Amino acid sequence: MSEKKAFDMRLHSLLQIGIFENSEINEIHLIGCEFFSNFEKYLAKCSSSGLTKLQLNDVCTSIENVLRAGADFWECLRGLAQKKNLQIEPSSNFLSTAQSILKSHKKPTAIVLRQLYIEKNLPVSGYMASRVDLKEKKVDWPAASAGIILLALAAISVFYLKVSDGIQYLLVRVLISLGAGLILSAFAKSHITLNYKHKGIAITALGAAATFLLIYFSNPADVPKFNNTVTQEKNTPH
Repeated sequence: MSEKKAFDMRLHSLLQIGIFENSEINEIHLIGCEFFSNFEKYLAKCSSSGLTKLQLNDVCTSIENVLRAGADFWECLRGLAQKKNLQIEPSSNFLSTAQSILKSHKKPTAIVLRQLYIEKNLPVSGYMASRVDLKEKKVDWPAASAGIILLALAAISVFYLKVSDGIQYLLVRVLISLGAGLILSAFAKSHITLNYKHKGIAITALGAAATFLLIYFSNPADVPKFNNTVTQEKNTPH
């Protein structure tokens, strides 16, 4: 967002000063075009890779914000250009990818923004184009793989190395809870929510963290009794 911040600052400074050169308007125009072009490239990458439901919502929110910023940008830039008798207009495919994606995933919001663009005489080609659906990631395989590894380590510790003291028991319990949490959240991250109270403290967690807390604090297994005997040597007088 550094490009957006840059052209926002330049626009505000020119509007406040009121005195500017043609080169300054062209500079702002280039900065703005670079930002919107980079955002379209980012959306192209998103459309080719899987996203979680949360990531998909974040992308749609970003699209809405950028489309509104685009409308404000061109309104200000046109006003500045008119004062210098310059003709600067957006390209016919301005933010077309953003418009198509928003139409596909948040149609009511897209309808509102389409009307805004029509009122400001801005391109709306993306709203009339075919649907562009962002792929939703069904399974988070890195998280699932990490969970399987942790459960395997826990199994090795229990069945081969044997649990012989409280520290090892605690470690195995953490490994099992974390491993199971990662696996479950990999398949249903957006559907796992936990509101839990422990010793008077309210805890809210999502995804893997929610599953970890649920399994760890609700572990049905009893704490084993460890035979930690300490051998003391008796000093016998000579």
